[in-house]
Amino acid sequence: MGACVKKENWDILLADFIESRRQTPFQWGVHDCTLFAVDAALAMTGIDLASDYRGTYNSEIGASRIIAKAGGTLRALVNQHGQEVPSRMAQRGDWVLIKQDGSEALAVCVGVKLVAAGPNGLVQHPMSKAIAAWRIN
Repeated sequence: MGACVKKENWDILLADFIESRRQTPFQWGVHDCTLFAVDAALAMTGIDLASDYRGTYNSEIGASRIIAKAGGTLRALVNQHGQEVPSRMAQRGDWVLIKQDGSEALAVCVGVKLVAAGPNGLVQHPMSKAIAAWRIN
C-alpha cells in the first residue's frame, strides 16, 4: 500500500469506523466485504483504494466481474493494492483474507479477532481463520 500512510490518530479512526458500521447490513457495492476493508483503510489513511470500482457494481455478478478483470481471485485484486504479509503477522487495521459462508471474504484485523461484513452487520471471527494478510501502513 505504498502511497497509504496511516494518520496519527488512525487507531481512534478505525475504532470509530468499525462502530459506525457495526449494524450495517451487507449490500453489494455499498457495504460488502471488500468495500468494508477498503473503507477501513480510507478511515485510517484518507486514501480511497476503491476509487476505480466504487459505484460500478451492485451485485455478486458485478463484483465477480471486477475480480475477474483483476486476475480471477480476491487475493489477486488485493495484491494490486499492497504487499501481502504472512497472516500470522497481521496487525490491527490490516486486511485479512478469510473463508466466510463458503467464499473468500476480506476482513479487518482488530487484534486477536477480525471483523467482516455480514448479512445483518459486522461479524467477528478468530484470527485463526486468516488465510492471508496485507499491511496497511
